[in-house]
Amino acid sequence: MFVFNCLVHSVGSDVFIMFTGAFVAGLDAGLTYNTWPKMADRWIPSDLMAYKPAWSNFFENPTTVQFDHRILVSSPITDYLTPCTSV
Repeated sequence: MFVFNCLVHSVGSDVFIMFTGAFVAGLDAGLTYNTWPKMADRWIPSDLMAYKPAWSNFFENPTTVQFDHRILVSSPITDYLTPCTSV
């Protein structure tokens, strides 16, 4: 059961990352900032939360969508590099 829980967590995060990748593709957000790891020589871009209302940034602002996707892509690396341990 423990291994199953680890697998579900890992697959669930991968599916969510694919979901955010669809937003990146749909908004052509990958063309906005094409440098890695910084975005236009900044760690956090200045127009990250430019749209009002604030929640719309996560679905309509290409900068925020790409930034979220980059952060989420980096986080599962720890899932794969850190072995599942029981608490």
